[in-house]
Amino acid sequence: MISFTKAQETAFRELSRLAKIRRADGTRIGEFGFSRENQDHWIFAASLPDLQAEGWAPGAILVSIRKSDGQIVNDDVENLEV
Repeated sequence: MISFTKAQETAFRELSRLAKIRRADGTRIGEFGFSRENQDHWIFAASLPDLQAEGWAPGAILVSIRKSDGQIVNDDVENLEV
């Protein structure tokens, strides 16, 4: 099992990479932070203020980190049970 701190570092690197792609199309990126967790994953997010203002859910870029090995698991992060 990896530490929360290591998972956060991994997630923030991935969020930064994904945010760079989104910024290229003019998307504003808000704060990065911890979103939620379940038994197997920590989920981190970067808010997308424009999408939130338009009522989109989740209105964020989400990155899930598997607690057991620290791998990024983004196959269907919106549907991970919490």
